[in-house]
Amino acid sequence: MNECKPLAADRRAAYRAAAEEEYGALAAADEAREHLRVQSVHAFAKTMVTAVASLAQRCAEYRSASDALVPRKAGVYIRPLLSST
Repeated sequence: MNECKPLAADRRAAYRAAAEEEYGALAAADEAREHLRVQSVHAFAKTMVTAVASLAQRCAEYRSASDALVPRKAGVYIRPLLSST
């Protein structure tokens, strides 16, 4: 019966080693997934900042050329909010 205990201990040690190795692989996959998510968010933010900066530059150029605050679409009338009529 003494021979069973070392066998059980060996199996337990092998199981724990395999579980630790699997946990390491899962942790590495989680890190890689998080890294990809961070890169995706960074790329999205960079695209949005570039688009907003481009729009701001075009608006500034329009304002300096025409002295109007906001470009209007042709044929579109926007009723003033505080009209007396």
